[in-house]
Amino acid sequence: MVLAAVALLSVFSCSERGRYADSVMAAADSLMMSDPHAALDTLMTIDSAVAAGMTTKQKAFYALLGTEASYKCYLPVAEDTAIFDAVGYYRRHGPEGLLARSLMMGGAVLEEREEPLSALEVYLKAEPIFVDMEDNEQLGLLNTRIGGLYLSTYVNNEEAVSRYRKALECFGQCGNEERVMYAHLSLARALVSESPDSAFAHILEGMRLARKYEDSFLVLEGYELLAQIYLQKQDYRGIIRISEEAVESCGRRPEDPVSESLWQSLLFNKALSYASLGKADSAIYVSSYLRWSDSAEDRMMRHWLASAMAECRKDWRTALIETRISEAMADSIEKEGARLQLDGSLCSPRILMKRNRKMMYLD
Repeated sequence: MVLAAVALLSVFSCSERGRYADSVMAAADSLMMSDPHAALDTLMTIDSAVAAGMTTKQKAFYALLGTEASYKCYLPVAEDTAIFDAVGYYRRHGPEGLLARSLMMGGAVLEEREEPLSALEVYLKAEPIFVDMEDNEQLGLLNTRIGGLYLSTYVNNEEAVSRYRKALECFGQCGNEERVMYAHLSLARALVSESPDSAFAHILEGMRLARKYEDSFLVLEGYELLAQIYLQKQDYRGIIRISEEAVESCGRRPEDPVSESLWQSLLFNKALSYASLGKADSAIYVSSYLRWSDSAEDRMMRHWLASAMAECRKDWRTALIETRISEAMADSIEKEGARLQLDGSLCSPRILMKRNRKMMYLD
């Protein structure tokens, strides 16, 4: 009799814990878009005993919500491998909507684990599901992510442009201006090197919306893209003007590393422009604010700037040496990009990752 009572109590307790877990996860899911920090805090109220007693179905949803909340809160998700258990569960049992969500998160985890080819494969598996669901907003997000992976290969801009155009079309059909804002600047970055005039219109529209929604990161990105266009046209005074507008708009140097990389690019182009205009003192002053890393791209840019500074001093021998070094490094970087693509390996720049994280969960 005692054993029967204990067994009955255990069943009741498990049932209660299961209902509690369901209610907490439902609450977290409802908060995910509007307040991801609250969603994460809500999920953390589920203790280890409750988590251990979850059914397979509950564990799949718990893994999905945990990864989504962490991702939106800018927390690392590279170790969130439980999301792949969720993918497996929803592939076997459905529903399709949760399978698509878990695939999107699986791709995000793989990107962060620096496995971009695998991430691309996962995203492509999600695509037909969103097409069948006629979910233009999620299709737009998916095309943005795929476009970012193609763009970061250095050599596959054509496919990136195609994906970003699809994303812009999808968001336009949804009427979501904030996502349209991101899509314009994503497309502009893909177009800027080969079709600067087309990129220009997208930059201006993206910046207009960024100011409307007070998104300082995208305003700064817009200025950086404009500087790239002016550099191609050798409009050095235009670069200086744009850089000064960016400083006035942003107020102070950003602290986060992604915005800092945009700021660094603007400073570099401004210093290069002063040197190209023969204003050595101004070029030296601006270059003193540059913060170099040991990356191949930064080393190449340092030699490029050194060449321009030498030309400004009419030190032609040094200018020639620095030019040859920077060009050799640029060729090496481009070849590495081609090799990465041929090997099936892609890289994921921090700018793209930050924009994707912000864009994934716009309210």
